[in-house]
Amino acid sequence: MRRASIVRSVLAGLFLAFALPVPAQTPPGDQGAISVRARPATADIFIDGERWVTPETDSALTVHVLPGQHRIEVRAQGYRTFSTVVTVRTGETLPVNVSLSVDTDAPKPPAAPAPQAPGQSGLVQVPSAEDGFAFAPDFRITEVNHRTTQFVGAYGGAVFAGQALFGLGGYFQADSPSDMWYFGPVAEWRLWHDRPVGITAHGLAGYGAAFVRTFPVDGRRGIRLPGFGFYEGFFVGEPEVQVMARLTRSMRLHVGAGYRFTSSNSNLDGPIGSISLQFGR
Repeated sequence: MRRASIVRSVLAGLFLAFALPVPAQTPPGDQGAISVRARPATADIFIDGERWVTPETDSALTVHVLPGQHRIEVRAQGYRTFSTVVTVRTGETLPVNVSLSVDTDAPKPPAAPAPQAPGQSGLVQVPSAEDGFAFAPDFRITEVNHRTTQFVGAYGGAVFAGQALFGLGGYFQADSPSDMWYFGPVAEWRLWHDRPVGITAHGLAGYGAAFVRTFPVDGRRGIRLPGFGFYEGFFVGEPEVQVMARLTRSMRLHVGAGYRFTSSNSNLDGPIGSISLQFGR
């Protein structure tokens, strides 16, 4: 019976030891304490220049110190450092709560490069937002063999950076029995292309042909005899200056003037005036 009584007494003591709350630790009589709670929880805490390891939980870090002034610093990568001086009194636990602010001026770590396929070069070329294509139906008034006539046609090509166009163009005579036509590479350079009104240097260089008719005259009777004709091929160059008016983001009106030079001997050269409506870049 006595042994059972002793066992019951020991168990009751253990129950009381674990059930009763543990009183908070108080500083020794001749010291004080600093209790620091920091956010983020991974921040480093320095007291008088000495680094203290923060607890693994979110609980505060408590350090016993001598009475007087002490410097506290809290540091974390990517955050602004917090620093202050506190005064600790004997027997006092001074709470310090710190929430670091993000340092927007801190350099950001470089982004990881995107994975590349085997054999792929590390050079990545980003096309300009103003690259693309353009197409324009074109109407021209000009002079052929000392007669005013009209040409219809079109040109188009690739546009680079919104300024340079390289492509092809072609035209044929619409109202003359000479049946003249020509085509070739086209180049265009735009000045002030991003403004409502700009200037364009436009040109075509290529090859063409015309059916040239001749009408002999009977000298004795002074009358025109039935004519005949022949096809004549020629090289052509057509420089031009245009005024460009932007109607919408992808539509522009071009009005220009220039001159047509040919290698023909049949008076196929002449001034030109043009109007075209350009779509695209």
